[in-house]
Amino acid sequence: MPFSNFTNLYQLTVVITQSHTIARFANRQDADDHLRFLRQTIPNGGFDLFFEPPDDIKRKL
Repeated sequence: MPFSNFTNLYQLTVVITQSHTIARFANRQDADDHLRFLRQTIPNGGFDLFFEPPDDIKRKL
């Protein structure tokens, strides 16, 4: 499986009235760091972190 299939597996989403992806990250640590920063600066923001599996794994499910 090429490396390009594993990029941007984590997405940071803000939930207001609908769900909107605001950033994507290749690794969990970067996503957690950005989420921590957003929660510190906007405490009532309603941010969530999701894992999105690669497309070939999604097809197997």
